[in-house]
Amino acid sequence: MRIRLLATLAAIAAAALAISPAGAAAPSGTPVTIGAILSISGPFAPLGEPERNALQAAERDINATGGIAGHPVKIVIMDDEGKPDVSSLLATQLISQHVIGIIGGTLTANTQAAYRVAEAAQVPEIFMTPTAQLWETKRGIAPYLFQSVPRNELETAKLSLFAKDRLGAKKIAILYDENPYGQIGHKLLAERAKQDGLTVVDEEQYPTTASDLTPQLLKVQQSGADTVFLWGASEAPAIATRQIRQLKLKVHIIGATGILSQNFIRVAGPDAEGVYSDTDLNTTSPDAVQEHFISLYRNEFKAPPNNFASFAWDAAHLFQFAAQTNGGKTDGPSIVKAWETMKPYHGTTALFKLTNKDHNGITIESLHMTEVKDGKWAVIKE
Repeated sequence: MRIRLLATLAAIAAAALAISPAGAAAPSGTPVTIGAILSISGPFAPLGEPERNALQAAERDINATGGIAGHPVKIVIMDDEGKPDVSSLLATQLISQHVIGIIGGTLTANTQAAYRVAEAAQVPEIFMTPTAQLWETKRGIAPYLFQSVPRNELETAKLSLFAKDRLGAKKIAILYDENPYGQIGHKLLAERAKQDGLTVVDEEQYPTTASDLTPQLLKVQQSGADTVFLWGASEAPAIATRQIRQLKLKVHIIGATGILSQNFIRVAGPDAEGVYSDTDLNTTSPDAVQEHFISLYRNEFKAPPNNFASFAWDAAHLFQFAAQTNGGKTDGPSIVKAWETMKPYHGTTALFKLTNKDHNGITIESLHMTEVKDGKWAVIKE
């Protein structure tokens, strides 16, 4: 353990040295443009809005620390309204503007749609969902697609072990969104839970825009589950939480990171108290890199950032990091090579170590458990 800790600290120190100091020369010349395709409106706006805010803040932060290859950066943010077909059209528009990369999507299906366009143009794309299967495909590694979010397999391991070891769970039910995010997360969680010795007694799917989950929850009630996992990201998990309390089900409630927002607490109200999730951004005991981001975001937007903001912030800064380590080259193949041969990068989400076989580069040590207490998400001490 001590050896691992020392190695991690050394990696963080090395990464910190690679980041431009605050006193770096002011960028000048023609701006370098990065595109962003986010779900800012529609049912997933609670995810897309903090991502947009973080990118606006990241643009200013990057320019304050030397820009990209000495040039100012401009992040062009577009709204796909949560629709994959719109994501594809926006990707085409951004590539016609000669962006050096694309940040997005907020959703799994939207990421897929944009990447078909980005890969053809050899434009790197960093997405913000936990679905690693987008880049780790049956045909091999998607060459221009990277991920700034811990992959589902890490999240399911963290949640399953927490349920078993900390909550004493034995029988679990999984309530999941019918969309790709929910389906993939559900499948991997069920597999991991069984591996950890938990019994999956019920698995219930619901429509993304569901406003009443009573039929599914009555089946959960009959199953004898002691813990309910919510794998979704719209308002449905918050509605499910309210209805679980109304039905007086004596269960622990654990959600994937899709629920980790103040919007979940707003919709669930007092019923959100005691709900668990996992987080990467430690807002309770932040390190120096996280504190810089949290302070900047809070000062500008008068609210604390969440995971989704953290994912976007890191995605933007990874473009700066690539240029700093590859001699200032900003063409697609050079950015990809810089990421695949990188030294560890200390972001707000995690310590990233991307390789040509791992376009995620995050380990489970970067994940923390969190709980709603007094109307706020609070990281649980381990």
